Amino acid sequence: KIRQILSRLAEKGWQPRVAEGLRSLEQQKEKIEQGRSSLKNPRNSKHIQGIAVDIIDSRYGWQGPASDLNFQFWNDLGEAAKEVGLTWGGEWKTFKDVAHLELSNKVTGKTSSGIFRHAYTTENIWRHGYM
Repeated sequence: KIRQILSRLAEKGWQPRVAEGLRSLEQQKEKIEQGRSSLKNPRNSKHIQGIAVDIIDSRYGWQGPASDLNFQFWNDLGEAAKEVGLTWGGEWKTFKDVAHLELSNKVTGKTSSGIFRHAYTTENIWRHGYM
């Protein structure tokens, strides 16, 4: 799915790349300390679970025009993510994370209590094309 998204964005003239994927617990704690994550518990991060990525345009990163949450790249990213069934952080109400994509609860089998019904490993998620 990520490859499809990258291709769709490139077709529109963007230069997309995965900026971040799997994170360690320490890396996630740093994001929280920097105010770049709204999570209280770093273990709840989809990045730690291996089911999230951040995609940016390599020319801008989060700088210049990309610092605007309404920058067209972010809108195109969100549209492409939804087309392949991923959740886009740009639609979140309290903490808009426009570069963030993750597997939806429908795919992972996650219940509302946050417990996985299925044992998805990072390797299997990527091997079977969920991400």
